Amino acid sequence: MGEEVKILRVAVASPSDVKPERDVLKDVIEDINSNTAKDRRLRLEVSRWEDDAYAGFHVDGPQGLIDAILRIPECDIFVGVFWKRFGTPTKDGTTGSEHEFNLALETWQKTQRPHIMVYFNQKAATPKTPEEADQWKQVLQFQQQFPKEGLWWPYKGKAQFEKLVRRHLTNWLRQQYAMPIPESKTHTKKEELLLPTVSLPAALEDGLRRSYLTWLMKQVRAVPLSGVDRKSIDEKDRRDLDLAAVYTALMTQRPEATEERMLRPEHEQRRLSALAVLNTEVRLALLGDPGTGKSTFVNFLTLCMAGELLHEQDANLKVLRTPLPEEEDRFGEKKKPQPQPWKHGALLPLRVILREFVARGLNSTAAQASENGDPLLNFMVIHC
Repeated sequence: MGEEVKILRVAVASPSDVKPERDVLKDVIEDINSNTAKDRRLRLEVSRWEDDAYAGFHVDGPQGLIDAILRIPECDIFVGVFWKRFGTPTKDGTTGSEHEFNLALETWQKTQRPHIMVYFNQKAATPKTPEEADQWKQVLQFQQQFPKEGLWWPYKGKAQFEKLVRRHLTNWLRQQYAMPIPESKTHTKKEELLLPTVSLPAALEDGLRRSYLTWLMKQVRAVPLSGVDRKSIDEKDRRDLDLAAVYTALMTQRPEATEERMLRPEHEQRRLSALAVLNTEVRLALLGDPGTGKSTFVNFLTLCMAGELLHEQDANLKVLRTPLPEEEDRFGEKKKPQPQPWKHGALLPLRVILREFVARGLNSTAAQASENGDPLLNFMVIHC
């Protein structure tokens, strides 16, 4: 029996001068359907008038037929693309693309959907007729009067549009739809139970939990002063640093960000905090040279999770989400620092010393914790 797949409808609106972008968008979505969407049990389906329309009459003219096919108020994602043309006027006085954008915007204002993505081609061109100049003027006016709630995106040519829309759609899917967690199989044979299941009194279970979390915080809290010359300090007076007091956010990049760096404007090349990336992923592999902060990030994450569960004042989710230093937006203006994103609450950290018998029993341990209603932090600190 196949897995249930959620369908997300993508409506595309644009004048005729950006047909290459319309065509490449279909290819991009098919690629996304084979990886990012598939992993999340999703499928994106594109609606375009050139693929789905049919000959006929409508009291509102051709646009009435197109509206019935695109069903923009029912779509999940709306993609608008513009360059030199704004389109042909419709019965209501707007062009087809403007009419479709207005439908998407009105629906979003009422329901916060669809997700609206609008792109403007900045590739240089020269109008050859007054009609072409007027069309381009309308595009520029639309761009200048773009709703203040929205953020349009510039690009130069088909190749950069392909990379941008691929990255934007992928990032949106990652942020909106978490990876499904595989259902654990229930073991019925006694020999398959690697660890025994023990029922404990509530008071004892709570005490053991608190003892574990307290021990865990002690393990990760101290930052050893390994770089200090031991001859210059008195060992009996030596104090390690407190991780919660000195930690600064680990900044990183997704793999695709590096691949596209050459084609992206400078404002797009800023890095993300490791916490922001982890917030969107069920599983995360941090890659980097020794000493770049990977283990310290995991320790800090563990410290804040355990501290939140123990109601500590100096190590908790608020400390974990400490805002990053002030940054500039895409227009060079200073942005007010905002707390780093974390939508999963306080998870139960697992600290595992890697031994053969522990590795065999790990899945059972996690399964028991899940059955007890404990949300699990999906990472391990592993000592070899």
